[in-house]
Amino acid sequence: MSDEQWELAEFLLLFLMPFQRCTERLECNEPNTEIDYVFFAYNTLYNHLYDVEAKLKSGTGIGALSYAPFMPSTMKKMQDTLSKYYSRTEIQTVYVDAMILNPRTKLVIAEEES
Repeated sequence: MSDEQWELAEFLLLFLMPFQRCTERLECNEPNTEIDYVFFAYNTLYNHLYDVEAKLKSGTGIGALSYAPFMPSTMKKMQDTLSKYYSRTEIQTVYVDAMILNPRTKLVIAEEES
């Protein structure tokens, strides 16, 4: 493989890692499923997509790589797919409520970063 192909492979590995983690957590292989994690997972994935998209469009860092101009359109499709599945939840507020009621998370998602 060329150096550029290795860079792309490394980017894809790091880019897709949060999706793998969320998928494994949502697969419900644990005896006690946690509905509160659904909202956190979607929020995390949306933020990840927006952050990486901004970096790709910046022209520096990963934005300077040769494949950067092609990635935002793919990421838009990923955002659309996330929105499609998120909108399928009948009562979307149930996930936020579950997160607030969970003593481990409470309002952590709403806290501002310092």
